[in-house]
Amino acid sequence: MFNRQENESKQSYKREQNRIVEHISNNYKNINKVEFTSIEENLKTGYWNFEIIINDNLYVAFSEKGFGGEITHSVTHTELSRGNRLEKQNMELTKQNSNVEIVYFEEPKDD
Repeated sequence: MFNRQENESKQSYKREQNRIVEHISNNYKNINKVEFTSIEENLKTGYWNFEIIINDNLYVAFSEKGFGGEITHSVTHTELSRGNRLEKQNMELTKQNSNVEIVYFEEPKDD
């Protein structure tokens, strides 16, 4: 039973990361690589926060209201981006993620 729950949780983490990549690739230009470095839930607000490195030089954070919730369009760039910014698409495009390299963040294990 525990292994089944653990597997479902891992699938949920991966599914949410794929949703974020889809959102990024549909709304921003020149997305080649997305690396998830942190995923945390704020228990008070119910939001999930994703820290991401895009194309090895853009350090950003996205949030969503619960897994499967709406992804906020407010993108926070950290000082590590050195002034680099994501460039918005003029209109939302539907793209395949197959051309985007994804480095997934693994769910931390409870000890």
